[in-house]
Amino acid sequence: MLIEFFGLTGSGKTIIAKSLENNDSYLYIRLNSKGEYYFHLILFFIKRPLICILLLHKLFSHNTNSSLFKHKLLLFLETMAKYNKANSNNIDCHILDEGFYQMSLTIYETIVDSIKYTNFLKIIPKPDIIIIINSSKKTRRNRLIRRNFFPRQNFGMDYVNKWMPIMNNNFVTIEGILKKSKTNCIFISNNDDNNIDAIVKTINNKLSELR
Repeated sequence: MLIEFFGLTGSGKTIIAKSLENNDSYLYIRLNSKGEYYFHLILFFIKRPLICILLLHKLFSHNTNSSLFKHKLLLFLETMAKYNKANSNNIDCHILDEGFYQMSLTIYETIVDSIKYTNFLKIIPKPDIIIIINSSKKTRRNRLIRRNFFPRQNFGMDYVNKWMPIMNNNFVTIEGILKKSKTNCIFISNNDDNNIDAIVKTINNKLSELR
């Protein structure tokens, strides 16, 4: 079973995903070497050539800045490799803290409507369960300030300040699509950094119900 986390930067999805791994039933997917990365990336291309072509075409057609394109391409390739590894392991439950739903936020630089996103989501490989992590704008910003890191800050804070509201809007759109879909979803609110254990317990209980 593949479990994918989906949330905005600073929502705490990676911390929660890694905490969930403390249960022996779950494996947090990591790529431990360049050799492993290339091995699983090549296998993904061999098994899903059409999906690769469609995703790379989408990525190329929506990004004209070469540096930004390279940044996104590397993220997509890593996701492909992790996805293949998750489907090549004997552990019952695999955890991706950033999968193809997360990449659907990465690909666009403009606000996207629900029809366009619905068509895009038909292309991507699907997890068995998706866990959507929600945090308030203030909470997420405070976490990023404490980490002294903002996504894509290498492209300048003017760009970041324009891009983040677009990403927020697109996240809400995808979340709305998921709520109406038949996808197995778990919706979690995470506005308290001291409440991770309780959140993990809640997720474990909900996963047990879905399994």
